[in-house]
Order: sequence, then structure tokens, then C-alpha cells
Amino acid sequence: MAQEQAVCRYLRTKKMYIPALQEAGAGLEDSRKARYWCLKTMAGFGPDDDFVGIPDCQPQRRCFEGLE
Repeated sequence: MAQEQAVCRYLRTKKMYIPALQEAGAGLEDSRKARYWCLKTMAGFGPDDDFVGIPDCQPQRRCFEGLE
């Protein structure tokens, strides 16, 4: 069984505009085609000035906040 990957509550992609996927973290998938942004900065970089995305927004970053 695959281990579930951590997701920051502030990471978003345009899939959030799909009504069934509007819950925080829903619709996020590791994709090279997806465009991600941080709700804290409303940009493609986080409060720590580093890029955002599934592989980038992980618990080791000081700005990370999990879904729970």
C-alpha cells in the first residue's frame, strides 16, 4: 500500500475550482504540468521565498502546516 504524501494546507492548484475538490488538499497531485501557488503569498513561491509544489511543500519547511 502506498504511503500518503504530506500536503501543506496552503498549497493550491487550479483544480480547487472544481466543486467536488474544493476541500483543502483535495485535487492536489504531483504533476509536472500543474501550476501551484501558496495561499499565504498568492504566488508560485512560499513565505520562505522557495518554490511551491507537492515535492517542495513538505514538513521540513518552516512555513508548512499540515491538513490536520
